[in-house]
Amino acid sequence: MAEAEGALSPRSPERGTSDVEDTSPRAAREALGRENLAGSLAFQGAKPPSQAKVNLLEVTAPVRRKLLVHLRDMLKGRMLSDPAMWTWLRSAAGTAIDQMWGDFAHEVERGLHATLVQQQAESDAAGPSGRFSCWWRFRAFVLHHYLPHNRSFFGKLQDPVYIAIYLATLIPIHGVRVTIFAVILLMLMFPGPPDEFQMINFILLFKGMQFLTSGLIAMGLASFKYFRCFSWYKEDPLSCIDASGPGASAMGLAVDYLGSITLVWIAFSLLPASRSLTQRHTALDQDGAGGRLRHLLFYDMKCFAVSLLALFLLTAATCDDVRLESGVVQQFSQLIGQRQFRENVFWCTVIYSLLSLPFTAFAIPGLQTILTHSDPTGYNRQGACVVWRLAHASANQVPRAPEQAYDPFDWYAKVATKVFTVMERGREARGVEEVASWEFRDLSRGLWLKLFRRSQEARAGPASAESPSSAPADGKVASFMRQVTSLGREARGGDSPYRFGDFGRGLYWTVKAGRRDSDCPSCPAASVHQVPLGVSSVRFVPEDEEEIDGHVFFCIEVIAEGSLDAEGGAEPWRVRRRYGQFRELALKLG
Repeated sequence: MAEAEGALSPRSPERGTSDVEDTSPRAAREALGRENLAGSLAFQGAKPPSQAKVNLLEVTAPVRRKLLVHLRDMLKGRMLSDPAMWTWLRSAAGTAIDQMWGDFAHEVERGLHATLVQQQAESDAAGPSGRFSCWWRFRAFVLHHYLPHNRSFFGKLQDPVYIAIYLATLIPIHGVRVTIFAVILLMLMFPGPPDEFQMINFILLFKGMQFLTSGLIAMGLASFKYFRCFSWYKEDPLSCIDASGPGASAMGLAVDYLGSITLVWIAFSLLPASRSLTQRHTALDQDGAGGRLRHLLFYDMKCFAVSLLALFLLTAATCDDVRLESGVVQQFSQLIGQRQFRENVFWCTVIYSLLSLPFTAFAIPGLQTILTHSDPTGYNRQGACVVWRLAHASANQVPRAPEQAYDPFDWYAKVATKVFTVMERGREARGVEEVASWEFRDLSRGLWLKLFRRSQEARAGPASAESPSSAPADGKVASFMRQVTSLGREARGGDSPYRFGDFGRGLYWTVKAGRRDSDCPSCPAASVHQVPLGVSSVRFVPEDEEEIDGHVFFCIEVIAEGSLDAEGGAEPWRVRRRYGQFRELALKLG
């Protein structure tokens, strides 16, 4: 009869359901992604974002991460599917995809935050002023045209002032490029503190222009000078090379060679003291202070050391008329005066500049933001550093009255956030630890859990683990459902935690107890919540069959223990079941 008792007791909970108790830690999940999100929204002078959109971004973050991981795995599977690929190449390609995909995922998050939240920064902020007003006006003019806050690379190409400054840095005269960038660095440094993005941008721009100007252009110009001396001065080409060949200007060579590494490290040393306008993590936060940019600069230092080694070897091999008995200063002055030494310095400068090729990748529009994780900034007409935004996006921005500021997307964001939050609760109640692994039934589980959630004070108390009725009253409906669920747990045994099926079980016994109370007004009130704990016998009632909507329901009369003797007083009750349920019951009863 134990099997019959289990089969005829109120319906057992569905497979896969779990306890009502929502004891899984939620603080880590709720705080996930808030730091970068809050930083990206902390624009200077920006109006506060819609909280509904912020909540939607936080709730759907696990789904986006899971989707991006699937896309990455699919891409790696396609690219590394060749069985004949070399092992070392497969490993290197897989590592490169993982690193680049992290940058891509980070930029996707940043783009979503910027698009959905749509914060507008103040682009008319006042610039520096006071003494030296001429210098401040000149600074604002140069920075607004060379590093504008509202133009892309293609927009800057339409600015004559930007084109003039850009062409000036391309002049193949030693020292001109370094001098121009030194003035720009001075403008970025004062007044301080400098902007973090602008310091990173300066380093990458300077090294990229070094490859182009002191590398490719200087090498091409030197080849043309050699050809000119050989073609037009055939009688004495060496005199032509000594007079107008590469390396003729000793001072310009020294400025170009030493300034190419000095300015870069000055800018890099200012990064710890710089400020981030958007308070976001950049490439400097990876692997400690410096991160990926630090690795690039160490690579640049190694390239400079290689060029110095080449200069030493060339000098030892070609400059043999230096007097060794003289002092160091005299030897150095003798070297500078030699035409061959200046030629060696020129070609070592070209080698050092050509090795700056990796920095040119950051000149591609958008790639710098992805690889450095830095939010772009620029300078307005007043010389103030503000958040970068295209001109059409800020020009069409029209102030709206508070009553007109309603965004229809806010309502959809609120609804979607609530649905995802409820499904996440249902997933946790189902016992699945994998984030964003949702099923359709998680919505109903989550709704049920939300109905019975407790306040923080009730959770801390000892009564919170006993019954849902210990939670604060949320109205008559919620109170009734708590009582029904408590009755369902009592019918199931009363010791185990609450389950998802307790409500249906309790509702059944509540209705049954209500009928019995109406049939027997003299029964004590406590009998409403009495639950039979055993079954004496089962009898089928063939004459009580009923057809509802084309389905035949059979009637089963259940006689509880104590019903066979007159003193028991327990009355039998009838249960209607369809044929499939009746067949399962018959198999269990044998």
